[in-house]
Amino acid sequence: MGSGISGIGDLNPGDLVTAEQMLALFGSGHHPLAERRKRDLAGPGLTEKDYVEVTRLGEPFRVYAGDVSPFRVEVARRLEALNKERGLPQKAATAIEDRARIRSQVALELF
Repeated sequence: MGSGISGIGDLNPGDLVTAEQMLALFGSGHHPLAERRKRDLAGPGLTEKDYVEVTRLGEPFRVYAGDVSPFRVEVARRLEALNKERGLPQKAATAIEDRARIRSQVALELF
């Protein structure tokens, strides 16, 4: 419900919204269709900036110094390593399944 969806493109009022789309939008500030938009991006010489421009909605959420736990730092490090392994930009959006798996692995190791 609401009228904000008409301003983000690729979605229309009344479209079904998935849990992954909600997580992308409210969990990390990405476009609800970030994964699809990233997959559809094609062309020679793409840069990290190109991927960010098609997936990010505005500025990324601010992370304040007191809000960065060792857990979050390690999860971020591993997500960046996964993207590098896959030939993607460091800050590229990662599938919800990969994020959940990495968070679980780090949690088991740290806690």
